[in-house]
Amino acid sequence: MSSPNSNANANPIIKYVPFQSKSDPSFWMKLGDHKLNTLRLTQDPIDIQGTFTIQSTITHRGTHEDSKLSSSASCFPGRMRFDQDSIDISSSITSEQEDDINSSNTDTTIQPNKSNNNNTVSVSNENVITHGKIQILNTLESFKTINKNELLNKYCLGNLLKACGVDLLSEEFLEDGSGMMDDTTTSTTSIQAALTAFYCLCHLDLKSHKVLYWFAFPVLTPAPGKSIRYSSSKNDSTLPPQCSLKRAWGETKVRHLHEAVHQLRLENIQIPHPAFFIIVPQSQQDGHDDDDHDINNNTNDSDNTFTSLKCLHFSFQNYENLSEGEKEKCMFAFLDITSNTLPEQHEHDNDNEEEEKNKDTEQIPVGWTLRNLIAYLVLKLNLDGDISIISYRPSVIRRIEQESIAMTSTTTSTSTGVNDSSILLQVQLPPKDDYKWPKNSATKGGENNNNNKSTPYTCVGWELNARSKPGPRSVNLAPLLSPAHLAQQATDLNLKLMKWRMIPNLDLQRLSNTRVLLLGSGTLGCSVARTLLGWGVRHFDFVDNGKVSYSNPVRQNLFDLVDCERGGKDKAIAAAEALKRIAGPTIDSKGHVLTIPMPGHAFGEKEVDSVKDDVRKMQQLIDESDVVFLLTDTRESRWLPTVMARASNKMMINAALGLDSWLVMRHGGNVPNNRLGCYFCNDVVAPENST
Repeated sequence: MSSPNSNANANPIIKYVPFQSKSDPSFWMKLGDHKLNTLRLTQDPIDIQGTFTIQSTITHRGTHEDSKLSSSASCFPGRMRFDQDSIDISSSITSEQEDDINSSNTDTTIQPNKSNNNNTVSVSNENVITHGKIQILNTLESFKTINKNELLNKYCLGNLLKACGVDLLSEEFLEDGSGMMDDTTTSTTSIQAALTAFYCLCHLDLKSHKVLYWFAFPVLTPAPGKSIRYSSSKNDSTLPPQCSLKRAWGETKVRHLHEAVHQLRLENIQIPHPAFFIIVPQSQQDGHDDDDHDINNNTNDSDNTFTSLKCLHFSFQNYENLSEGEKEKCMFAFLDITSNTLPEQHEHDNDNEEEEKNKDTEQIPVGWTLRNLIAYLVLKLNLDGDISIISYRPSVIRRIEQESIAMTSTTTSTSTGVNDSSILLQVQLPPKDDYKWPKNSATKGGENNNNNKSTPYTCVGWELNARSKPGPRSVNLAPLLSPAHLAQQATDLNLKLMKWRMIPNLDLQRLSNTRVLLLGSGTLGCSVARTLLGWGVRHFDFVDNGKVSYSNPVRQNLFDLVDCERGGKDKAIAAAEALKRIAGPTIDSKGHVLTIPMPGHAFGEKEVDSVKDDVRKMQQLIDESDVVFLLTDTRESRWLPTVMARASNKMMINAALGLDSWLVMRHGGNVPNNRLGCYFCNDVVAPENST
């Protein structure tokens, strides 16, 4: 690498485009479910992952004049995406499972998912997979008052420093900030995990289905006034410090670059796309001293002096394994997903030399990950002076399947080089000391950014909101959810809150799966059904032979005046329909119109078949139910259901109201030799007609 320029401060400052988060609604829905069912009241950060890759851009056709007007740099930030697959529920369930993971030889935080069939690739190797943490705060107040910069330094700075080979200065700093990555900081995956990490702070309002969140993409930053700058081109003063790779190399060499990257991916199809890599030119003549000059020179395709490029995974070990000559010639590259228009893309359409010169001085912003790459080169690899870095921007990145390897040809890899937008950057690496912040230094906003007492280093990276100002973003999921889902989730939320705070042994799943039979759909039947609905019961069978009258709605809360019209609806059917209207179609409620045979109530010969059908139907309903509620309004109507429930050993709950008394009792459904007395056990008078 060459020595620093004496006029470095006159060179332009490198501009970066921060990541933007792109979270699908499925991500927040799954996270809310995970919070409700697994995390509960804990506020500890959990591990999640994101992805990013080259994003599609739309090129507008236009005239020559339009090209001139649109030649100024336009930029679209790269997006890091999060969906339901970003959350691994199994990683935060029990301590026993965590012990199993820790005892495994594989690094589960970076190991791609594989199916049982070793010949099948389940990882999307066209994406870069990133790892980070998300912290869900229970209250909106805590979200507003928590120190965001201190949080970023606490959980993210330790990883960055360890990956960059910086010795941490105290155990206090290690206490909570170093758990995102193991101590093996020389491997490709651990370096990439640290240099592309993220952090998210959020508050989930589970009742209103609103999410307030703030992503951070932490990068090590030099001290104030120590900005990283471009350098002059090392070998050709006609090239600006930032120019298209095609202009600097020519199309053939650019194709060699794509071939090298494609070959690297073919050799490692089981892992995601690399975010960083090392480029080493392979010359025809061993020991050629001009390769470094040639690779940065704008020559014709016929003048190329190297046959290929070698692409290596970005790691400390791979760099150390290079020879001294290869270290001098090698360059570093990063996948830049920023979409922008190069100021020089129409250069062949312009004959005005002065205009061309102005375009060369115009710089476009580059990807956010370059900041951590430069920090790693300075702090870990101890590089200084001028260096060439490639902003790698293929037109598209396609997934590589196992079955396609045998059919792979150079056409696959070179096809992306035709519309390549990669940029060659000449960067002046800062001294190591530039990354050390002075004590009590402040940001432009006046906030002390170096608030970590244990180290002079700091990181920044909180995302801008939709108004391009520092602040959180929000999303309202309610319009995306069906009313039935909203009703069910709201009911579940209330029950789970009761379970967490008051009744830890409450089995909500058992309640949800319980089928109840309500014998009687009057005042007691309606009230019991509404109460059971509030406790999460979802399967109901109503039995009644009456119809809704105009005196019922004021006392029986499942009916209204519409049910009384035209002689009145059947109570059992009207009650079942009302539950579905109240709680949504997820409720399984049915109405059965039948008469319960009663002692003391005679019936004629013509009614024998009908009575037998009613008895068979009621016996079937009792057998299919888990709990029977006996809610009729006469004593004799309770006799036959009580006998049937006892014969089937079903749990029965009797509820009876009188003018000056009431009774609630349970019997049946008990273990053998532990029988409970039924409604009639203490009676000395047989049931008779009480009407």
